[in-house]
Amino acid sequence: PVTWLTLRQNRTGILAWSLGLVALVGLIAFAAWRIGSDIVGLDLNSCLQASGPSPSIACQLTFPTFIRFFDRMDRVIYAAIVVLPVLAAAFVGAPLLAREFEQGTHRLVWTQGITRRHWLAIKVAASLLLGVATAAILAAVSIPWVSLLTRIEPSWDRFDLYGPALAGYMVFALAVGLAAGALLGRTVIAMAVAVGGFIVARVGFEVLLRPHLFPPVAKEGLLRGGSQDWYLYARYLDAHGHEVSNDYVLSVITRPGSQGLAGLKQQGISLVGFYQPADRFWAFQTLEAAFFIVLAVALIALTFWWIERRLT
Repeated sequence: PVTWLTLRQNRTGILAWSLGLVALVGLIAFAAWRIGSDIVGLDLNSCLQASGPSPSIACQLTFPTFIRFFDRMDRVIYAAIVVLPVLAAAFVGAPLLAREFEQGTHRLVWTQGITRRHWLAIKVAASLLLGVATAAILAAVSIPWVSLLTRIEPSWDRFDLYGPALAGYMVFALAVGLAAGALLGRTVIAMAVAVGGFIVARVGFEVLLRPHLFPPVAKEGLLRGGSQDWYLYARYLDAHGHEVSNDYVLSVITRPGSQGLAGLKQQGISLVGFYQPADRFWAFQTLEAAFFIVLAVALIALTFWWIERRLT
């Protein structure tokens, strides 16, 4: 009965979410088909590999049109998938409980012999099933599209499109929404808090934690990594591995009688590039997904505790 009631109460939202997912899946499939057809039909591989300074007239006329379409589709698909967990937090997770408490319908269910734990477990399971299914479908459909992207840019540039990370984001977004809805009990406020909480955690991890999950690889003279590496930064280091300021490097190079870069070498100073190699990509995916899933479990546990112990 609780499962049926949950589906009935949220049938409009489930239908809207499903239609949006179908539209996004269709867009990704169309873009992958169109790009793949152009690469083969227009022989763009030959354009890319053409020798000499002047590719054929056909290439010059066709390639810019192809790039514009590719870039437009890339931006739209990437933005849609990145925003999807935010929408899940705001329009699925947060209202699922907050609307019940706001309207008082939870009390009616609790007087029908349904325990709070059972009632909440059904809602949590339903929302997580929707989120994980969405992530799995998008990750599967995006495989051809991502394989096209990785021909011209590293996998790291589209980290969010891969299954493990996307599933972690979706589960965490829903957990944030559920917790906000339970603790605040006001739909609009819970939606705002859920969106803010997800964005802070998501951006904070990407900027502050992801680059440091593994110590970066250092290589002297490296100004960029390999085609599939994640290049981080370059620093001037002395013979002991200590960082040297750019001002000091500039003073050495411009000093009267200096031998330029050779003068830096004489002082044991070298430019060192730092990067994450391509073979660590899936380890990063796994760790980031695990981080957000652990946070989600903690938030769901808090939601259960609050509803069972604190909410009256």
